[in-house]
Amino acid sequence: MFLKLDWGIIWPIVNIVVFYLLLRKFLFGPVSEVMEKRKKMISSDLDDAAQTKAEAEEIKQEYEKNLAQAKDEAGQIVSDARARAKNEYQNKMDQTKEEIALMRENARKDIEAEKQKTIAGLQTEIAGIALMAVAAWLGEVGKNNKMFFFPMVFMLAATLTSLVITVINKCKAIGAGTAAWGDWFQLFFAAAMAVLAIFLVVEGAQTFAKQMKEKKAKKAA
Repeated sequence: MFLKLDWGIIWPIVNIVVFYLLLRKFLFGPVSEVMEKRKKMISSDLDDAAQTKAEAEEIKQEYEKNLAQAKDEAGQIVSDARARAKNEYQNKMDQTKEEIALMRENARKDIEAEKQKTIAGLQTEIAGIALMAVAAWLGEVGKNNKMFFFPMVFMLAATLTSLVITVINKCKAIGAGTAAWGDWFQLFFAAAMAVLAIFLVVEGAQTFAKQMKEKKAKKAA
C-alpha cells in the first residue's frame, strides 16, 4: 500500500527550507561576519583604550614623580642659596669686624704717634721757654746771655714750625671728612701751643730789646 504524497504540504516545507538556506547564505552569513568584525573592532578599541589609559596612568605617574623631584630640587636650591647667603653674610661681617679692628688699631697707633710727637714738641717748646727765661734772667742781672740765643731760637722755631704743620694737616683732614675726635683735639691743642709760643716769643723779644736798650743807656751814661 503506497503513501500518497500531498504536494500541498511538501511545497511549503520545501519553500521554507530553500528560504532558510537562502537567508543563511545571503543574510545570516554576512550579518554574522559583520557582527564578528564589529565585535573584534570593539574589542580592539577596548584594548586600545585600556592601553591608552595605562599609558596615561604611566605618564601621570612620571609627571608626579618629576614634579616631586622638581619640588625637592627647588627646595634644595633654596636651601643652598640660603646657606650661601648666610655664609657670605657671615664672611662679610667677619671681614667688616676685622677692618674695623684694623682701623681702630691704626687710629690708636696714629693717635699714639701724634701724642708722642705733640709731647716731644711740647718738651722742645718748654726747653726753649726755659732757655728764654734763663737768658732773660741773666740779662736782667747784667750777665752775658748771648750763648742762649741760638739754641733758644732754634728750639722755639722748630716747635712753632711743627705746631703749624700739625694745624695745617689736621685742617686738611677735617676738610676731607676723614678726621676723628683725636684730630680735633690735636688741632685745638697744637693751635693753643702755637699761639702760646708766638706770645712768648713776642714777650721775650720785647724783654731782650728792653734789656739791650738799658745796657746801651748805661754805657752811654
